[in-house]
Amino acid sequence: MAAELKDIEGMTDEWCSSTRELEQIKSERLAYLQTYGASGLYQIARMNWKGQAEARNSYEASEGKPLTVRELERLQSKYPAENSCSRSRKTKLKKNATEEDRTRDLVSQLVNTVKAINWSSIHDDPEAMDLLSTVELRLDHMAELVEKWKYSPLTITSRYEQLEIPLNQDADGCLQGSMQPM
Repeated sequence: MAAELKDIEGMTDEWCSSTRELEQIKSERLAYLQTYGASGLYQIARMNWKGQAEARNSYEASEGKPLTVRELERLQSKYPAENSCSRSRKTKLKKNATEEDRTRDLVSQLVNTVKAINWSSIHDDPEAMDLLSTVELRLDHMAELVEKWKYSPLTITSRYEQLEIPLNQDADGCLQGSMQPM
């Protein structure tokens, strides 16, 4: 629940097309949370994100009618939140691995999307240019990350390994240290 409130506080204009839209979303989220009493909020706080999303969707589908505490208890038992104190190291490692997989999938989707766009027609479309300008700084940051990665020692080493070129060869193709003085 604290995370939901923190998300509301941390929302910025980059997620919305206008300040008015941002304020509307914030007020809708607060109105949703205020429909529940202490017991309802307690049950929501004990759910994982899937349970919270289901509770929110049910609220929106019933046009603003909150779920009862009993219904929230059922959702909570179906979607319990993980208690970070009781998680083992193995669980944390597994969670990090799934987050890495998810990030890798998102990057793959981004690359495929970028490749699919007809960039020559974008500059004539003011709406598309306006949308792109909202992520300009993030795109610059991505370009900097790739540039740093390309020239990091680990990356250079792995590229040589991919090319199967030994790192200890000199310019003539001879292995260093293998030349015997005559």
